Amino acid sequence: MADTVRYLMEEMIPELEELESKGYFNRGEIKSIVQKRQDFEYALKRRAAFKRDFLRYIEYEQKLDELRLHRKKELGIKGKKGLAENGSVRRIHFIFERATRKFKADLSLWMAWIQHCKHSKSTKQLSKVRGAARMQAWWSPRPFTDTAMYLHYGLRRLHGELVPSPKLRCKIDEAAAEIALCAHTLVPWLPCPQMLSPFR
Repeated sequence: MADTVRYLMEEMIPELEELESKGYFNRGEIKSIVQKRQDFEYALKRRAAFKRDFLRYIEYEQKLDELRLHRKKELGIKGKKGLAENGSVRRIHFIFERATRKFKADLSLWMAWIQHCKHSKSTKQLSKVRGAARMQAWWSPRPFTDTAMYLHYGLRRLHGELVPSPKLRCKIDEAAAEIALCAHTLVPWLPCPQMLSPFR
């Protein structure tokens, strides 16, 4: 356990050094971050790790990133994005990955991960998480309807912005209507297909 935690902490060193060098956090704050992350990692490595341990870690990283964004704006920090800017987002994905591996059938975890992907604009990761959620939570319609709604509005944008051919637009109309009907059938309280498909 200790070796694994030590390895994970060492992996964070370049990110933490960049957070300090760019001025997001001072040396004392970096030490506090290290201690908090280490405590969370040990909690996750316990044989009887609980779901709340993962959620607390995720919440901490989200608040840490919010503070970083606030200071970036306040201090006028500019430049290319690097480890300092992307570290927390990737770490949250890593925590969700471990949480869903341990609690495979917990739908709330999968949906929270999907929301994080949307919020952080992690498009590639979002596609992977949606696919995994449909596999692991096959008994619930929510991952399927989330995907259906995503495809529906994606087709809507494609219809209006990228497709000049009337014939192809017609095909997209039909596909979007089918997706909307599928979502409405799986979860009746979703808006009806006519409300979801204003292409015509």
